[in-house]
Amino acid sequence: MKIKTAIGVLILLIIVAASATVLIQASPNSPAAQRTTGTAWYTETRVSLDGALGVIRVPQGWNGSLVVLCRDYVAQSDFDPFAVPLDRESEMWLNRGVATAASNYGEGGMCIQRAMSATYQLTRYVAENYNVTGKVYLVGISMGGSVALLLGERYPDVYDGVIDVCGPKDYAEQYMTKILWASMSSTDIEEAFAVMDLAVPSDINAFRVALLQSANDIAAECGGSPDENPAAYQRISPRYNLDFQIPVIYIVATHDSEVLVAQNYEFYIAVRDAGKGDLVHVSPTPLGHLDENTIANLPNAFGALAHRVETGRWLPTVVCFLSC
Repeated sequence: MKIKTAIGVLILLIIVAASATVLIQASPNSPAAQRTTGTAWYTETRVSLDGALGVIRVPQGWNGSLVVLCRDYVAQSDFDPFAVPLDRESEMWLNRGVATAASNYGEGGMCIQRAMSATYQLTRYVAENYNVTGKVYLVGISMGGSVALLLGERYPDVYDGVIDVCGPKDYAEQYMTKILWASMSSTDIEEAFAVMDLAVPSDINAFRVALLQSANDIAAECGGSPDENPAAYQRISPRYNLDFQIPVIYIVATHDSEVLVAQNYEFYIAVRDAGKGDLVHVSPTPLGHLDENTIANLPNAFGALAHRVETGRWLPTVVCFLSC
């Protein structure tokens, strides 16, 4: 009898161990948990997919739509593998009945290709395991804006629309601008920023260090400088990937010192020349890079994008560069 009991216990332990293994793979930190934004209750699930943490949030009264969020650049030295990506931004959508999903990409640095892979994998996971009956949107912040544009261009059968907030469009230009500014004296930086009507950094030395760090991370992602590997820079630059089949809104901060307005203007011209002008809508704002007010206005941009996706028409807006 004791032998039968021991065997039964052993079998039970094996079953539990196998179940625990599955749980760890699908939810590394905790099982699904009920949380609130203060306005809406939602269920949060954390999954591990190829070493990247994915956070899925489904609100009560979910309308069936999904926003896939793409986080901004984080230096590898500052990367926290357990941090929830775009925690605050997620609440905007949850309060409106929209589910969200965001990957931390599994690493820091200018990891655009890894970010694309991790975000697409998370999107497929949600589509296969949740009842997504509505539209699927991409919303990207800074570097994540580039990721969102590239994914939207590559997978029009998966995503229905894209919002890019202050994302770089040409990483060769990003690299060269950062190297140039990092080599300038404090006086020259102050004068250049004044001419371009940009806010002067409070700590110029720290600004230079950050510029060199991100420039080195761009070079690491592309296997060298733009002169050494131009094709790699084009692969990760929305400026050279323009075959859009779905609507896009990209928000341009006209006082952005990290992604210059000229780069966005060149992207706008390239999109127009590629015959995609009706799909890609520009939303300029007289603010700096990822200004709080820019982020706070995301729901309005989302409303305009959703209107275009649902009706095939843009809401009346002003698209400008030279006069804004």
